[in-house]
Amino acid sequence: MLDGLFIKSNALIKLNNQKFKRYFIQTTDLTNRLSIVLGNRGIGKTTTLAQLANKNQGSLYLGLDDIEISNDITEIIKEFVLNGGKYLYLDEIHKNKDISVVLKFAYDNFKDLSVVATGS
Repeated sequence: MLDGLFIKSNALIKLNNQKFKRYFIQTTDLTNRLSIVLGNRGIGKTTTLAQLANKNQGSLYLGLDDIEISNDITEIIKEFVLNGGKYLYLDEIHKNKDISVVLKFAYDNFKDLSVVATGS
């Protein structure tokens, strides 16, 4: 399952502008175990996540507007961490009705996992 997700993740990262570095990344501390970035549509949250994922080895970028990912997110997180994953970037978290439970699960169970999530 993870191999396909990494392929999808890398493709999404490459689609986003990597040349213009978001000021937000340079001025905001996102080193907490869980950071949530909320904002209006079209302000660059997806691009910011893609740039962060591109910068950190061992990272996975997931768009929760993909129903297959959204439905299996807890299992994906478990498999990702068990395979050495350290940085998880979740985009469009408002698309998952159980996101608060998912984020609590990740935070409570995986102390070495850093999650940055975005939503509108």
